Amino acid sequence: MLSEESFEQDKSLPTPHRVKRGKRVKKKVQSTLKRDLEARAKSEHYRNAFRLPKDEKLDGTQECTMWSPVAKAHMWGILFVSPNYLCFESRIKDLCTVIIPMREISVVEKMDSTSILPNALHITIKSKVIFIWIIGKT
Repeated sequence: MLSEESFEQDKSLPTPHRVKRGKRVKKKVQSTLKRDLEARAKSEHYRNAFRLPKDEKLDGTQECTMWSPVAKAHMWGILFVSPNYLCFESRIKDLCTVIIPMREISVVEKMDSTSILPNALHITIKSKVIFIWIIGKT
């Protein structure tokens, strides 16, 4: 697949350490290909799940809970981060989905950890709506 002209390696992904021996070079190419394809698949899933532009690349994900002032409860889910969007998807399908363009975020603060809100992240958007995420498993 690497020899095909249509394949372009994603240069933005970190590269594994270089190895000089013959067998290890082949493994390096295979691991680079596998890493690149996995990253592309995750980015494609992310774009499709949140209906984002086709050039948006997923930077990372983190398990978290989001405080819902409407339900007055925490919702388990995954926080997705890319260069232009911050997205949340609840673990329970179609319960809650949040898409926040980065340009709309005005304040990001790490809250003081308490037993109720450990590792909490407080995000305010321009319309003064506040989101609170508890990062990681609690």
